[in-house]
Amino acid sequence: MRRRDFVQKLAALGLGCSMGAPALTKGANSPTHDLEGIELVVPFGANGITSQVARYFQAALTNMTGLPVQVAHQHGYTGMKAVEYAERHSRPQRPSLLIAGAVVSTAGVVASPMHNVRAVDQFRYVASLYRDDPVLIARQETVATLDDLKRVPLASRKCGISGVGAAGHLFSEMISRLAQPLGTYMVTQGDANAIERVLSGELTTAMVDKGSCHRYLDRGLSFLVNIGDGPVMNHRNQAVVTLSQLLGNRLKGSFFY
Repeated sequence: MRRRDFVQKLAALGLGCSMGAPALTKGANSPTHDLEGIELVVPFGANGITSQVARYFQAALTNMTGLPVQVAHQHGYTGMKAVEYAERHSRPQRPSLLIAGAVVSTAGVVASPMHNVRAVDQFRYVASLYRDDPVLIARQETVATLDDLKRVPLASRKCGISGVGAAGHLFSEMISRLAQPLGTYMVTQGDANAIERVLSGELTTAMVDKGSCHRYLDRGLSFLVNIGDGPVMNHRNQAVVTLSQLLGNRLKGSFFY
């Protein structure tokens, strides 16, 4: 497959790709260089939602190009180290493409098919890949619905996001854009004092580690969204929703269903 054709196919999928991305230009001046394979670089190790996303990109790219797609799990490679790894290992015939939440949302320039593409566009495509997956359907447990959220007066809504690290960065911008009609707003970086700042009124929303979610619900958050792998069980009848519920009817097609 020609490199230019590959880039055009990515764009057609809604991902887009800058021809200036290091992974697609290193070692070759011509964008029409033939490709022999693709490497997906996955920082943060082999577990968690980043790995799930990589698995779907691997399948999509294989189907799209007919080329072998290898996934390289790089334990401990985060931030710009992951970018540097992708650049070092990228070859004209086998570009290394970076799949990484924190890097995509904060680094600005990455060796990635998602180069300079808004997170909402990245995940509109990823969401379409999750349909009918029995593993993800099994994770759809919840104790609240969007109807529960809508019963909370708009002016008094506060939102906590459970799940930080790669997954938190990965989804934060998308949730920010798509959840605004529900009265929620996102901070793109989770920090130790974020929830305190929400409760004091300085911030509207924040991401919170899953282990602390009930403590913060008890202190006045209206609802909490779980973006981790498992459900957050609620024992105080506050609204707790999963990412699939929050975004399910806001994307083309369906999310997790």
